[in-house]
Amino acid sequence: MALASKTSKPQLEGLVIQCLFELSRANLSGTAIQTALEKYNTLAPIQVPPRPTLDYTEVVGYASLGKFALLKYSRRDILAKPWAVPENREMAAKFFKVLRSHKELTRLNIEISRLSAWVDFEEKEILSAIDALNAVDSNLLAAELQMHYVQQHRLNNVHRARLHRTSQLSGYTGPPLFALLEREETDDKGDDEDEDKGSDELLDEASRLEDTISRIVLQ
Repeated sequence: MALASKTSKPQLEGLVIQCLFELSRANLSGTAIQTALEKYNTLAPIQVPPRPTLDYTEVVGYASLGKFALLKYSRRDILAKPWAVPENREMAAKFFKVLRSHKELTRLNIEISRLSAWVDFEEKEILSAIDALNAVDSNLLAAELQMHYVQQHRLNNVHRARLHRTSQLSGYTGPPLFALLEREETDDKGDDEDEDKGSDELLDEASRLEDTISRIVLQ
């Protein structure tokens, strides 16, 4: 009898959930729901503790899973399980994020050096293109590309500074990086630091937003 009760509840639960998600078009007959409901109502009163019986019109009229009380009664003391507590679920989610972060560190030790090399390669390619344009007397195009290089060089210096700071962390095991910051004026340095600070603030804000959304979902 206990086995029959355990099998009838998931069967009824599954059929009703399918109905809730409008899967009746997949040749799901209403008779199947009624049969499963009758079987459940037969076994519900003799459970310990007794479970409430359900009416067909009431069940199919549920608008959302939140109104479907059967989900709370389909397993004995399901709400008393440790994973039913929102705080426990949040702690478990953070635990697995920490485990994943250790794997990400291994990959980042490789990607950081690759990004640093790509930044240097990009600038060398632009300088080579400028020299090639000057060689064929395309001075206007070379001047335009030179302006692009100056702007890109400043942005790349910001990336170099961040990559260099990252390479100084205790967990970094990749090749050593050098902060090759070339700025002609002190104001440029201040502008880059302000941009760096603003970007860090945006990252912190995004992190707080992600944590807030995670708590809302878990609750």
